[in-house]
Amino acid sequence: MADDEKQGKASKGGSPLLRTLMVVTGIVLVSAILAVALYYFVLRGMLTEDGGETPTELVDIIPDSATPFELDSMQAAVLTDDPEVASPILVFQVVLFCSNPETADLISARQQWFETMVSELHRNRTLTEVRDRYTQDAILKQVTQKANELLKRFSAPEDDRVLESRYKAYSDITP
Repeated sequence: MADDEKQGKASKGGSPLLRTLMVVTGIVLVSAILAVALYYFVLRGMLTEDGGETPTELVDIIPDSATPFELDSMQAAVLTDDPEVASPILVFQVVLFCSNPETADLISARQQWFETMVSELHRNRTLTEVRDRYTQDAILKQVTQKANELLKRFSAPEDDRVLESRYKAYSDITP
């Protein structure tokens, strides 16, 4: 008789571990369903800005009047870690893309100023820096910035500026 009462209580209530597991599973499922519904109905619309597609890349427009100006080929000494070894030489040529032909004419009239500035930015770099693409890009950004500063010093109008600078030739010669 006592055994029948124990079996009745056990089948009636179940084990406490199983009951706890079912409650936790229910909570997790309800939370997951609510999270998916929240994203689908609320957050998705906010993240895509009124249902439109988000732009993936900004495009910088180059005007039709943009004029390239090639500076002369230049050389710069490259530093090495070993003082016993001869220093490599960096040979490069930079092209300045100007906003209009008048800017290119102004740079042509003062070409030595611009070549000296570009040469100074390349001088005394290490071999590792010379071969690193990120350093090359940083130098080109500095060239563009410094060229625009020189144009301001020459009292050029605000429309006259260097839009971008690029390498036409770039190599290091190791002896």
